[in-house]
Amino acid sequence: MRRRKNSTKPGTVTRLLRNLAAIPIFLAFCAVLLASPSFAGKKTFSIRLEQRGAPVPIVSHEALLEREPFTIVMIFQRPMVPEVLVNASYTGESFEIAKTGYPLDKIPGFQETGMADYWLNPLEELMVSKTAPNVWYYESPCEHRYNLIKEQDGKWECTRNIAALMDRDGTRLYEKIEKSDIKELYIVFVSAEWTKDFSAQRENHREWVKITF
Repeated sequence: MRRRKNSTKPGTVTRLLRNLAAIPIFLAFCAVLLASPSFAGKKTFSIRLEQRGAPVPIVSHEALLEREPFTIVMIFQRPMVPEVLVNASYTGESFEIAKTGYPLDKIPGFQETGMADYWLNPLEELMVSKTAPNVWYYESPCEHRYNLIKEQDGKWECTRNIAALMDRDGTRLYEKIEKSDIKELYIVFVSAEWTKDFSAQRENHREWVKITF
């Protein structure tokens, strides 16, 4: 009885082994894609920086300021966004993570409940923290967290003056900017809405800026 010859062509086994070896790499690549962050919110606001009454250019999310008071102008499309979470930090961790598109709950500066300050910003301050955001929101012409609100060209411009920094994670004291030794300030702005059951916040839009003094 004749023995049946192996019909496998030379090199077929080698190619098969190579293909099998490539499967784990392919699966790992797919896992990376599935785990990659994504953020596709609708733009509901933009920001502008001013100092000494003049706009300061923001180039590639970075701006250069003198070590003295400045102004943050939030520009909202109508209808106006009532609430914005703002995290300011001396380190760039939240800034770097925010710009990659990771979800809000993955950004270190938004791990704690947002803190509101005085109506109309009488202290002209900005809270600085690694883990908690400040809450800037609007309820009425007399109850909001800005120094000035005006409507222009169908948009709302909400101006907040920044003359002092409040160390939320440490002393909780207010320090005048011109008397500080600050060199860099990283700010992330996020507009978000609570779900109906208040179990999570749904993000609409974010902006981020690094200020160098």
